[in-house]
Amino acid sequence: MNIKILTNHDINRNMVLIQCHPKNKNLVKQICHFIKLKYGTLKVFDDEYNYYHMYIWDICYIDELRRTISVYTEKDVYYITKSLKHLMVHLSKRRFIQVSAHTIVNTLHIDHYYISADSRRIIVLDNGCEVVVNRHYKDVIDNYLFVKDEELM
Repeated sequence: MNIKILTNHDINRNMVLIQCHPKNKNLVKQICHFIKLKYGTLKVFDDEYNYYHMYIWDICYIDELRRTISVYTEKDVYYITKSLKHLMVHLSKRRFIQVSAHTIVNTLHIDHYYISADSRRIIVLDNGCEVVVNRHYKDVIDNYLFVKDEELM
């Protein structure tokens, strides 16, 4: 099977066109389902209550402070109205891990982590932000990094 990727600046950024032979229709349906499951969007709003649909892979981490859910990207902060528990149910399938009772991290943005002088694990994201891992979740991050290292071999 040959796969060709053609780019077109005339179509919307939110659109992907897939052409296939009629006999490959089921394969394309499975690919579309996988893309929607893996790389969906999340409805967020900014300080002025303008709503946006943000791609999940753009999210670095999500933090809850005083019942306000903040969504951090590389440069901006957005907000969401759903609970952190509800978000974690949906985002755990999309390579997000919970590192404290109030923080979820996108594993695609983890650059590295280190153990501080007081034995806390600190995750450093690719945008330079540092996220502290709660001691109750240290096994989660250790298991993720251990599995990630095994996948490389």
